[in-house]
Amino acid sequence: MIITGQVGISGSVTVGDRAMFGGQSGVVDHVTIGEGALIGASTLVTHDVAADESVWGFTGKTMTKAKHELAAMGRLPELLRRFRQQERKLVALKSRIDELEGNTKAP
Repeated sequence: MIITGQVGISGSVTVGDRAMFGGQSGVVDHVTIGEGALIGASTLVTHDVAADESVWGFTGKTMTKAKHELAAMGRLPELLRRFRQQERKLVALKSRIDELEGNTKAP
């Protein structure tokens, strides 16, 4: 087992051979860390980690899931810009519908 600086492991945690913990990571009670598991820096582990699995983030996610979430976060500003653009178009469309309906109603 390799533990770097500032790692917190609760008393009832079971850690397998060859597990590695990055700096400032932590593991809550009643969790099993499998043999050869890699815990990334600044990761909070709240669930069991399988043997040879790598987890990262808050709360510890598989590396694949964590990378997908980070990539998605990078797209958020563009998605927000597009959402606001669609919102403006919807307001204009509603205004136009109200205008047309107002012209067809009897006085």
